[in-house]
Amino acid sequence: ELELLTSALCQRAKLKTLSLQNLTDEDNALNIFLASIAPTKLKALDIVSCDVGVAICEGLANILCNGETKLIVLNLDANPIDDECVRVLCESLATNTSLTLLHLRGTDGITDEGWGLFEKLVFDNSTLESIYRSNHTLATVGGHPRPEVFAINNF
Repeated sequence: ELELLTSALCQRAKLKTLSLQNLTDEDNALNIFLASIAPTKLKALDIVSCDVGVAICEGLANILCNGETKLIVLNLDANPIDDECVRVLCESLATNTSLTLLHLRGTDGITDEGWGLFEKLVFDNSTLESIYRSNHTLATVGGHPRPEVFAINNF
């Protein structure tokens, strides 16, 4: 069933938005599905209340670090995202130039350490080179306790 759905969605070249809600990923189906999505067309991806953990974040990281991705919005609200998930996402966002909005509301597993990874991603002022290499695209991380940190990318 999943292979048929994936094939149908991938053949639909005009697919710009995809919303998945209330899924569990007991058999890694969501990751297999994510691996088959052509990232070049998709602009918004909602994966809400889908029990997203590190394995799914690694699949999303593959999409985010793909130089051809056009993904602008990623909604991961109400998932058990933790600091390890944030680390995986931040590593892929370091080279991403398309994502401007990341929703992480209702993800109580992110501590100050995890939120700090996002802050360092968008504005690492440890050296001039670090400032230059910071992600200057990500403008909003919904759910972040200090949203003003991202104001630098809202120009």
